[in-house]
Amino acid sequence: MNIEMRRIDLGTELSRLVEMEARIFSESDRLREEDFEGTECYWFAVDGVIAGCTVLLRECVISPSDWLVQCAGGIYIVSTAILPEFQGQGLGNKLKAWQIAYAKSEGFVRMATVCRESNSRMIGLNKKFGFRALYVIPNCYHDPEESGIVMELEL
Repeated sequence: MNIEMRRIDLGTELSRLVEMEARIFSESDRLREEDFEGTECYWFAVDGVIAGCTVLLRECVISPSDWLVQCAGGIYIVSTAILPEFQGQGLGNKLKAWQIAYAKSEGFVRMATVCRESNSRMIGLNKKFGFRALYVIPNCYHDPEESGIVMELEL
């Protein structure tokens, strides 16, 4: 299995990225065009076929009062996405390992993300890689209303 990560050119590939988000996430959870401003996005390809993507935001950390706050030294995982037909094959492990390796190579000292409280697969994956739950943001998600779990990894 050959894994490749490629930076997404938001100038030419944004619509394709938005389409992928729509295939993976519910309408209330998916990112829209305006949500990608200031982010770094990467295609996740397996044997030359795009299987998912990741969206990252530099110099960011989560805080309970204003849940997206600029902070030196951190990188925020906006999205970890694997297409449904590629899920259940261990690819989330490979993508998470890449995210961590990338953050370390760029000199970040921590990573943070927020997961739906019911997203046990993503919470479990994050914990497997050493992320710890910091706190809960009540009503962070909508349709349905649900709390978000803030997770952080010290690098």
